[in-house]
Amino acid sequence: MREQAAKTFVRFTEWNLALLIADELEGNPQLDMIGLVAALRVHAAEHGPRVVCTALCNLRIDRSAIRVADDAVLVRAYADRHAEDTDEDVAADSDVRRWLGTRISRPLRQVDVGTGFDTTRTAALLTVEHGAPTLALARARARAQYAIAMWTVLAPPEGRHVLPDLGVWTPQPSVHAAQRHRPVPDPPVLAGGPSEEGGGFTTYSPFELPADEILRMPFDAMTFAHRRGAQAVLSASLQLLAAGRASRLQPSERIRALMAAVECLGEQPSGKGARQRFLRLAERHKTNAVPTRGWDAERVKLAFNRMVKARNIATHGADAVLLDLGYPHAAQRKLLYGQEALGVELAAASLQADLPILVHVVGRTLDLTVRDLSSDAWSDTAFTSYFT
Repeated sequence: MREQAAKTFVRFTEWNLALLIADELEGNPQLDMIGLVAALRVHAAEHGPRVVCTALCNLRIDRSAIRVADDAVLVRAYADRHAEDTDEDVAADSDVRRWLGTRISRPLRQVDVGTGFDTTRTAALLTVEHGAPTLALARARARAQYAIAMWTVLAPPEGRHVLPDLGVWTPQPSVHAAQRHRPVPDPPVLAGGPSEEGGGFTTYSPFELPADEILRMPFDAMTFAHRRGAQAVLSASLQLLAAGRASRLQPSERIRALMAAVECLGEQPSGKGARQRFLRLAERHKTNAVPTRGWDAERVKLAFNRMVKARNIATHGADAVLLDLGYPHAAQRKLLYGQEALGVELAAASLQADLPILVHVVGRTLDLTVRDLSSDAWSDTAFTSYFT
C-alpha cells in the first residue's frame, strides 16, 4: 500500500490502516488493490473536522476563553468536576461552541483518583483538526507545543516561573528540590566534618500569559507555514525551548537544540553558511553581543565556534557522553572537518559558561525576527532581506 498508493497510505496511521485493510478483506477476500484503495479513500473521507482539547500545564490564565486563531481557542481549565452551570468557565463554553462549531470538555485541574491531587493542568488549547483521529491528535499536540515555544521567546518569564508544558503527563513540577552535597574530609571521619550544603525547596509560579497579540503570533505563523520565514521561526522556537531547559536536558541535548535553532534561522538553499547568516541576522538586530555580561560580538562568535565542535561530537561521536559527564581537560579531539577540539573547549565549565549566553543571543534574535516577520505579513522576500 505504501509503495503503490502512497497518497492513501499517508491518510492513516499504519496500525489503523492495517486494521481497515483486514476488515475490508474479511468482508471481500477477492478485493484487488484498486478496489482496496477505493474503499480506504471512503474511510478517509469519513474523518471530517474535529475539535481536539490539548491540556496545558503551569500556565496562569485570567480569562475563561481567548480566541487565538480562527480554529483555535485557549481556555481555562475547570477547577474541579463539580462546577456549577453559573460558573464563568461553564457559561463561556457557549462562546467556544460558537467559535469552533461544537462544545468540548475542558481539562480538570483538581482530580480525585484514589487521592486528590493538583494536576497543574490550568488551561487547554482547543483546535480544529482534520484527518484520522490519531493524526489529528498528533497535529494538535504539535500546534500546542509550537505555540508554547514561541510565547516563551516573545515573552520570556522573569523571576521564578516554570515554563508551560503539555499536560499529557501530569502532574507537572512547580517545586524545585535542589541536590544536596557535602565535601569528603581527608582523612574521612565517621561523624561531624564539613557542613552539608544545598537542598531546600524553591517554588516557581506558572507562566504569565503575554498580550493577546503575542498569543496569536504562533498561529499566524502556522497559517503561513508554507513560507520560509514562518517555517524558520517556528522551528527555531521549538529548538530554543529545549536548549533553555538546563535542569531537564543534558548539555549534549541542549547543544544540539541550540545549534538546530541557529541553523533553522540561518539556513539557505545551499545548506551551507547557516551560522554566518545567523550572525548577520543578529548583527542586524544588534543582538550579537551581551554587554551586561562583558561579551562583545567577537566573544559571541568564538563561543559559537566552540559550540559547533561540541554539536558535531554530540551528534556523531561515541564520546558525546563525555560532554555530559565531563570532558577531560587535557584531551585533543580530532574532528572530521575543521580544527580539532580541545578538552578545555568541551569541558563542563566551558559549556556551562557558553550555553546561557548563546541561548540569550539566539532568543533575542529570534524574538525580533518574529516581530519583524509579523509586521511584514510573513513575506519570504522580507525574510530574505534580513540577511543582506
